[in-house]
Amino acid sequence: MALAARRVHVIGHRALLAERMKALYADALAHQKDDAKSDRAVKDLNAILAAIVQAREQTGMLRDEHQRLWLAENRPYWLTNVTAQYDRDLRCGPKFDRLRVAGVSFRNGAPLPSAEQMGFGP
Repeated sequence: MALAARRVHVIGHRALLAERMKALYADALAHQKDDAKSDRAVKDLNAILAAIVQAREQTGMLRDEHQRLWLAENRPYWLTNVTAQYDRDLRCGPKFDRLRVAGVSFRNGAPLPSAEQMGFGP
């Protein structure tokens, strides 16, 4: 039950992080053209990257714990099916990479891509 509670907590936290990342990107877009506040846009992008790393670390720890508990009570042959959702959640690399590239391009003078292009929806 403790694992289930932590799992629900991580899912809820991930939903909150998604909303926070969306708001941070909207803020970065709003401040990208103002030279005085362009540092704020870079800080917003860095905060989004940190949130992705945090979510990935939480998911990885939860996956490891679930695997440990599974192997303590079950046969390993079904474990890959149990951990498949964790593995899908850990694959946040493409969004992370797009954000890093957008941040570097922005610091070199290019405008930020739209929220839709970055996967933050309308």
